[in-house]
Amino acid sequence: AAPLLSGAAESAQPTAAAGEPSTAAGVHAAALAAAAHRLAAVPYADSALVTAVLRTRGELRGSGFLVPPVEETFIKASTYASNKWPWLAAELPAGHAVVRMSIGRHGDAHWQRLPDAELAERALADWMAITGRADTVVHTEVQRWTAALPQYAPGHLEAAADLDAVLGSVPGLALAGSALDGVGIPACIARARTAVGRLLRPARSTSPHVEHHQPKE
Repeated sequence: AAPLLSGAAESAQPTAAAGEPSTAAGVHAAALAAAAHRLAAVPYADSALVTAVLRTRGELRGSGFLVPPVEETFIKASTYASNKWPWLAAELPAGHAVVRMSIGRHGDAHWQRLPDAELAERALADWMAITGRADTVVHTEVQRWTAALPQYAPGHLEAAADLDAVLGSVPGLALAGSALDGVGIPACIARARTAVGRLLRPARSTSPHVEHHQPKE
């Protein structure tokens, strides 16, 4: 895969140009423009979450499941939220559970035309079929997210490293978010901490590259 900045990282070093004060700013601007262009090109998938409170018939074990695309199911994943987070289970009456179902893959938009009630109904029917359970649905909520899940093409990690090289040359600038190091919550938190740490560090003393120009006659 082509590098994220196509060589812009190498051209984004601190620069001092005798007689040309705008040269360094122009180099930074060009590098950052290239970075912004490549970030904007990252494709995203829309997603929806259906959260359901169930009156369970028997113990619900585990923390959830993922469904590969080849199965062609309506939902792509489910989290047994009340099993995963004990504080949530403590808020529920005995014999109840909270589960979440995720809908939406890259290139799949047919579900977006469905109203919330039908979206929840189809998600729960799929969940019951996959798990083989017949729990009673007490309550459902639907949340829709536009451009929620970045899609990582081959070479993405190298591209992100190129972007960081550019950002490292611009004091006071850092990026965080799911388009960089991972879409999961731990990855996003780690990236945010790294970004904040970069902003809080004192500016590094660097020896700028100096371009010497012959005086004009």
